[in-house]
Amino acid sequence: MFVHISIDPPAAPADPPPRFKLPRRQRLLDLLATPTSTLFVSAFTAQALLNLGLFGVALLLILYVNLAPSRSTSGAGRKLDWTTVRYTSKTERLPDVRGKCPGLNAESHPALVVAHVKDNGPLRWLDRLHGKYHYCIYHVDRPVSRDREELQVPANKGHEAMAYLTFIIDNYPNIPLAGVVFTHGSRFSWHNDEPTYDNLPLLEALDIPAALEGPGYHNLRCDWSASTCAKDYGSPQNSIETKLNAKTQPWDMRSASDAAFADSLVAIFGGFNRDEQARLGRSDMVKSQCCAQFVVSRDRIYQHSLKEYLALRQWLLEDAPQDDKISGRIMSYLWHILFLRKEVMSESRDSLDLGRLNQLACPSASDCYCKLYGRCDLEGCLDGHCMGQYTIPPDFTLPDDWARMHDKGDDASGGNGGQNLEPAREPGRSGGRAKVQDEGVRKQESNQAKRPKAGGRPEDAEIRKEAQKAEESRKEAEGQQQADDRKKEKAGTAQESESEGAQGGTRKEAENSRKEADREQAEHWEDDNKPIIM
Repeated sequence: MFVHISIDPPAAPADPPPRFKLPRRQRLLDLLATPTSTLFVSAFTAQALLNLGLFGVALLLILYVNLAPSRSTSGAGRKLDWTTVRYTSKTERLPDVRGKCPGLNAESHPALVVAHVKDNGPLRWLDRLHGKYHYCIYHVDRPVSRDREELQVPANKGHEAMAYLTFIIDNYPNIPLAGVVFTHGSRFSWHNDEPTYDNLPLLEALDIPAALEGPGYHNLRCDWSASTCAKDYGSPQNSIETKLNAKTQPWDMRSASDAAFADSLVAIFGGFNRDEQARLGRSDMVKSQCCAQFVVSRDRIYQHSLKEYLALRQWLLEDAPQDDKISGRIMSYLWHILFLRKEVMSESRDSLDLGRLNQLACPSASDCYCKLYGRCDLEGCLDGHCMGQYTIPPDFTLPDDWARMHDKGDDASGGNGGQNLEPAREPGRSGGRAKVQDEGVRKQESNQAKRPKAGGRPEDAEIRKEAQKAEESRKEAEGQQQADDRKKEKAGTAQESESEGAQGGTRKEAENSRKEADREQAEHWEDDNKPIIM
């Protein structure tokens, strides 16, 4: 018996919905059939390509940050509105006047403005400069007090800048025609541009008339080390690199100061819709010598009004960075901008030429040494360095016994012993009896033949003539004082003889009176020929 079993073939599947058409299904089947290793390689390749793209973008950014500034760091052709201090104070009450230098006037010797702190030690080393300068000494780290007659500052902020600005503000009508030298209170310091880091021979040898020829301002340093003058100094102050370094490395004082400097320029010179005109570009570099010791003429100080100096000091008191090192460094970048204003002003008179400013801020070391100190024809000179003149000490610090080893007998402590000097009467006004021994002046005269003569400008020549006339008037006054003294002496002798004929008692009285007058005159001479001692 046969059983027939019929098995029908399976029915053909219905057509898939349109979204699952065969080509897409086939691709899905192909993907499922792909080995796992192949899928991993594909994913890795995509990630690698992404990483490579990100690396390329980062590399381009780094190249832009580092290479873009090099195209224009000289500042050539760049115009910036730094002609006027426009900062607006937050208070209407200004500090009291406690920095008026006694005896200072237009006919005085060049003013020597000294910013002194306790760590500088006493100032007996300045005695050798007596007769060349009119001392104006500010003890910046002492508390303000009405009971003391010494020169005081409103606050100890910005290092030497507070003393410098206070001198200009409180003595604005009496700036000497002969100029002003601004310096620190320490005799030995790492930044003094002298082989033994001694400020005394620098101030002795400083040829102030030569230093003020031309621009009317000159930094006392000639070597470019520790300045922003060198081409390899680093990134511009407002560059992205500087900003990043300031954020990621807050212990780096240079980056922190440079970044804050760019913002400070806007705060000081901006305002009144001029912020953008005062803003430093990403690739703009401000060149500046180091260390805030300089000489400036009265004419250059008077380029800015008293109101501007008051505003700048208020910025330092109110809005400057709280870190004293940073605010002090910012101010050290500003002095040449303030005082070279007239030399670098554009034709429109509302902006400065940054390229010209940088050029004047960094004269060659050889020209600087010859012009300021009479050290001419030096060998081994490059743009910013002359062999054997200056090197930065290790860690920017002098050994503890450096002053004692290099004082040369002038000061037992090399600037760290002796007695403090207070603001003195004008040196040289002593009735003709003062004997001024200025080795620096003799050195200047001996090197005068070597020194190249700068052309100068008519107004500078006029200032020198006025200063020369003032000096001649002073000498004439001294001569007249000598003549008056001789007349008084003769008159006293004649009176004494006449008294002898009248009666002996009167003769003795006249003699005592004459001795008393001589004693008073001697005391007056001593007071006029040495600083007041604390």
